[in-house]
Amino acid sequence: MQKQKDLTAQAGISLLMVFFIMTAILSVVLGLSTILVNEFKEIRNLGDSLVAFYMADSGVEKTLYYSRQKIPSFPEGVASGVCNICNSCLPADCQNCVAEGEDCNFCRSCRVSYKTVIDVQNNLYFETLATIFPNGDYYNLDISVKGFYKNTSRAINLQIANKDLSSSNPFINNPLAMYSAGLVVISADVIDIDGVDPLSVKAHIRNSNNPNDPDVDVVWLILPEGVEDSYAGTWSLQDGYYFVYIKACDIFNNCGESIKFPITGQ
Repeated sequence: MQKQKDLTAQAGISLLMVFFIMTAILSVVLGLSTILVNEFKEIRNLGDSLVAFYMADSGVEKTLYYSRQKIPSFPEGVASGVCNICNSCLPADCQNCVAEGEDCNFCRSCRVSYKTVIDVQNNLYFETLATIFPNGDYYNLDISVKGFYKNTSRAINLQIANKDLSSSNPFINNPLAMYSAGLVVISADVIDIDGVDPLSVKAHIRNSNNPNDPDVDVVWLILPEGVEDSYAGTWSLQDGYYFVYIKACDIFNNCGESIKFPITGQ
């Protein structure tokens, strides 16, 4: 009778040990399952994050593309084409597009925001905020884009500092003074992104190459109808040997001048 009780007690202990072992194994299995599930989620989220990142990168590239374009209504004075996105981009491609700021016409102080949707079903789109503002002789372009895919989002920020051409002097290229039949024909190509002040383009004539000598005469150069950037004028040659330099200003009164050059054929 006592032996039977001992066997029953041993069987109960064995059953209890089996229960604890099974519980431990089950805990390990559940723990590993949780880890694996989380790993699978991380792998899936990594793929979604990559897609969202490329969405943000696409927004940056799109904004840079428009930034390099000229604004048709202001062809001579814009610092960047980014402010014209709302006009040049199709409404379906640039949804909720807004351009606002102190100077969006010439794009020197402006903020532009828009949204581009690629796939509504998968929540695939990007939102862009581009801000341009002056910084001394430069203008800064700050592009912030957030890309979305399903429940994941990634952001990219890009900052660019470009030389503000509005503060540059006009470029005076190919200056020439040619004597023929008693007249000197003076010409030059005058280029400025802000637009040349047509009343400022003048040829200064001196009888020496000394910068301290006064001008003998000043001739206004004009832009002939149908001609782009090439200004010209005439001067009646007087006795002597003369040098010429051409000076021009843009609409913001930034001025530049050519080198001093002799009259050819005098």
